[in-house]
Amino acid sequence: MSTPVTGYAKKRKPSSPLSAKLTTSKFMDDDTIRILDQIHEILSTKAPEALPLLDKFVSKFPSLSAEIVEAEKRPRSVVIYGVPEADSKLSATSRQVHTENFVSGILDALDVETRPVEIFRMGKPVDGKPRLVKCVFSTRFYSSEMLARSHRLRDLPSYKNVYVRKSMTTEEREEYRELRKTAREMNLKEGSGERIYVVYRNKVVKAADIQSRNGSITKNF
Repeated sequence: MSTPVTGYAKKRKPSSPLSAKLTTSKFMDDDTIRILDQIHEILSTKAPEALPLLDKFVSKFPSLSAEIVEAEKRPRSVVIYGVPEADSKLSATSRQVHTENFVSGILDALDVETRPVEIFRMGKPVDGKPRLVKCVFSTRFYSSEMLARSHRLRDLPSYKNVYVRKSMTTEEREEYRELRKTAREMNLKEGSGERIYVVYRNKVVKAADIQSRNGSITKNF
């Protein structure tokens, strides 16, 4: 004998326009979407004039998520100047292999025993000027180690035109660019272009005055 049906299944409450919009977002989990949906419902009843502000706030989530990821990577990343570009006639994967092999050579020269988790060129190709290369390591230990030893490159013929700096925010890059400009001008004026002044710890100083803890010159140029 079948059991009689005593009621109807509870209908699911229609989702709000905000919830429908957020369910396609890869930046939020279900709990986050549910909380924002509840806020949306409360504002709809209590303060509908605030709904546009909530929508504007939610629209910022993708860019905020990207910034959080970038901020997490930055301390374990370095940027390398002067890595030669591969022949443009080569395939894209061959050009990438060329870049990776060159970076591996730098790591070997500096005796940094690791393999970056990411290696990629920054920006679009420009004739006669190699693009910057960004390396992301598994931990900040390796980025710090590479930066601390990067001064050795100037004594190696194969890498004398290669420079390594830490990864920076947009504001830090602007400040760094101005410091480098000042250092170049001072070198032209006092050293006929010879690299006497360098950028070190956000200041322009004489390279000869920079002493690391082990007694070697450490440069951030």
